[in-house]
Amino acid sequence: MAGIQLFSLEGKVALVTGSSKGLGKGMAAGLAAAGCHVVLNSRNAAECDSVAAEFAAEGWVCSVEAFDVTDEAAVDGAVARIAAAHGGRLDILVNNAGGTRRSPFVDSTIEDLDFVIDLNVRGPYMLARACARQMGKQEPKGGKIINIASVCSVLGRATIQGYTLTKHALLGMTKGLATELGPENIQVNAIGPGYFLTELTQPLVDNEKVLVLLVVVVLLLPLPLQMLPPPQTLLLTPRSHSSTKWC
Repeated sequence: MAGIQLFSLEGKVALVTGSSKGLGKGMAAGLAAAGCHVVLNSRNAAECDSVAAEFAAEGWVCSVEAFDVTDEAAVDGAVARIAAAHGGRLDILVNNAGGTRRSPFVDSTIEDLDFVIDLNVRGPYMLARACARQMGKQEPKGGKIINIASVCSVLGRATIQGYTLTKHALLGMTKGLATELGPENIQVNAIGPGYFLTELTQPLVDNEKVLVLLVVVVLLLPLPLQMLPPPQTLLLTPRSHSSTKWC
């Protein structure tokens, strides 16, 4: 597509966490189609290998790094391996891995809260730190970090208070990192996706009352936006060197 060619990522290397399924897989496909070498990630190596086979059939270039994003040693080791395999470079991080545990607030547990904090805040923090260290020492210096936030970064919903808390925190971290890392030619942005049909949102689709609301939202979306390259592509190209946005 002309839009993808205009915002080419040819020769770039991107790590997309949580990319064996759902939005992560979709974003990885978009980046790969734009010419990027995409490093697929999840804790399940077999699922990543399956996605890699799909991408190879499309003629896209990718590799696999299966690791737990909440494990500091695993994060640091994976980033080092990726850079070593690509001439000392890692150009792009898409901090996508995340999750939630649904329950009424009064029935929630501290274990539930710890789970979402580890996955949605601690993991992205460690990944951004490891990648920023690499991006700051490579030549030419710089890179792109995209944090996948949520509409719940600015809104609230019942039964997912831990998720909402962590996505607010992720947006705050994005703002702080954008300020600190910008002078190092590392642009940090956040994208707040709405509702897409994925494994994470299937329980909402199965709820008839919620499904009616989602259908209304979809019908109200401005169709011309569907003609544009995806936001993660726009924000990761050389044309976005001065871009720090919340989308």
